[in-house]
Amino acid sequence: MTTGGLSPGISDDSLYVEHQQLDRLDLSARNFKHFVVVDSRFEHCNFDRTVISHANLGAGDPISEYIDCTFDGVRMLHVWVGNARFVRCTFTNASIVDLDASAMEFIDCIFTGRIQKALFWGVPPKEFRTYQRSSNEFHGNDFSGSRLRDVSFRGGIDLRSQTMPSGPEYVYVQDAAAGVARAREMLQSWSDTHVIEIAERTLLRLQAQIDLGQQQFFFSIAGYSGAERLAKLFDSSDPT
Repeated sequence: MTTGGLSPGISDDSLYVEHQQLDRLDLSARNFKHFVVVDSRFEHCNFDRTVISHANLGAGDPISEYIDCTFDGVRMLHVWVGNARFVRCTFTNASIVDLDASAMEFIDCIFTGRIQKALFWGVPPKEFRTYQRSSNEFHGNDFSGSRLRDVSFRGGIDLRSQTMPSGPEYVYVQDAAAGVARAREMLQSWSDTHVIEIAERTLLRLQAQIDLGQQQFFFSIAGYSGAERLAKLFDSSDPT
């Protein structure tokens, strides 16, 4: 067990950790231009106010784990697919941009701040099923204090097991299949062709997610042309 200080594989601007068990390591306020973790476990480690870019948080098999770690004030940019599990970690006042979490698990984590351009998966895409599990554990997470933009929950993530943000810029559909069906019916009464085209493209994307097992939807309409109309469409499609 390595405790405190810096370990081999960590320099001023890069981190490469392989086959290590790290406890209470302080990596706060660093600027990592490259960040790669392989088959390692971080427990009670501090990544507060650190900048992490071009990262793979869990390269290869077996899974890398982050248990009871803090990422408060972290800035993450260009985080690639990682075979990683985060348990009871905090990401308060964080900025996370361009995150592919196809093979990442999150359990009882807290997020506040900004998440933009991110993909979270329950059942990962086929190309990422070489790991020793068929689905990602994803529950008990609190996103209620986050600003989500271009963030997608796919592959059967149960949004009822998460706490999501609320507000006029967000749409939540509790029954995905029924919601899309009712939305298509309502769309027939619209007359604005531009808004109809936007809505039809959205419905096609949502149907593709249903086909991959997603049973609830949550997405942001901020910045969409005709956003108010789209919000009305989906609000009406899910009476719950």
